[in-house]
Order: sequence, then structure tokens, then C-alpha cells
Amino acid sequence: MVNGFEPTDQEDKHDDAPTPSRGFSRLAQMQILVAASFFGVLTAVAGLMAWTAIGNQGQLPPLAIDDFEQARQLWQANAPLDYDITIEVAGRQAAVYHVEVRAGQVVVSTRNSMPLKQRRTRGTWSVPGMFNTMQSDVTNAEQHRQGTAAAGVPRVHLLALFDQRFGYPQRYHRTELRKWANNDVVSWEVTHFNVVSGENPAVPVESNKSGH
Repeated sequence: MVNGFEPTDQEDKHDDAPTPSRGFSRLAQMQILVAASFFGVLTAVAGLMAWTAIGNQGQLPPLAIDDFEQARQLWQANAPLDYDITIEVAGRQAAVYHVEVRAGQVVVSTRNSMPLKQRRTRGTWSVPGMFNTMQSDVTNAEQHRQGTAAAGVPRVHLLALFDQRFGYPQRYHRTELRKWANNDVVSWEVTHFNVVSGENPAVPVESNKSGH
């Protein structure tokens, strides 16, 4: 029947067959979709790799008591008698400390370029003083690990990195875990260490800052 409502067989075949322009358009769309999906996956992978690299840049290993003792022994065996050291401290009492040691004794000790005058604080940021500060934290952490900590002993999470040549604490991160208040986080980083006497040459230390 040929009328305005029912197509003939020839018209049916003609309408069902895709035109060259339609076929090309669908193929192009599929190619664009596949390419866009592939590009999106590559972008996501690249972003994940970059995020991982940034996150790992500032990571420090957990501080174990054996590592602490080995580093202190390395310092005691190789400590120069004369050295300068500068430490940047981050936390509630952020500051920059600078200490100069001659013949094993602290002769200059400053906080933000201002001299520390009290004897008990002058040696705090010498290398032995830094080890003494860490010793208390290591002892507390070990007592909690063994289940022997008395009530009131701070629970701390410690991270540290030691200089491979001299053994001094190059970076240190301390988190005091508190039950009813915000955790107290303090960290330090040695930004400059220089041997100034003896047969050892000057040994500058480049800062490896991570955002703590």
C-alpha cells in the first residue's frame, strides 16, 4: 500500500541503511570516547604517582630503641670536639637554635639569635643534649610497649632519622598521644652541621624539609 503513512519495501530498506555520514559520525564518537577514557586513566595514574612521591618525601622511620642506641654510640665514637650546629624546631614553641661547641664545651647557644644565658639550657641543643632529650621519650615509649608504664607516663609516637657519618639526630618527630585533648606534636631538623677543627673537613648538611 502506497500512501503517506506506510512506506514501501524499497523505502524501508533505504531508511534502515545507514548513510555514510552517520556511520562516520558514530565511529568518530567512539574513537573520541575511547581516547578520552584512556587519557583520563593516564592522568589519574600520573596524579596518584605524584601524590605518593610527595607523601613519601617527608616520611621518617619509626624510632626503635636499638636504632637510638646505635646512633648515640656512633656519635660518641666519632664526635668532633669543635662543631657548629643549627636546628629548626616546629611546634608550640617553634624556634631556631644555634650552638657552637669548642673542645667539647658549649661556648655559644642562641634561640632566634638571642643568647641562652641559663646553664641548664645552654647545652640542650648540643648533640649530647639532643640525645638526652630523646632518651626520656624513648624510655617512655619502651615502657608503654612493654606494658610497664606507670600512670601519667606520656604515650608518645616517635620518628627519627640519624646522620650516617656522625650519628647525630638529623630529624626528629615527636607526637604525644593525649586521650582528652589534642595531640602535642613537636619536631626538629638539623639544617646546618659543620666541623670546624681537627683533620675533618667542614661538613655542611643540606636541609631535607617535609612540612611537619
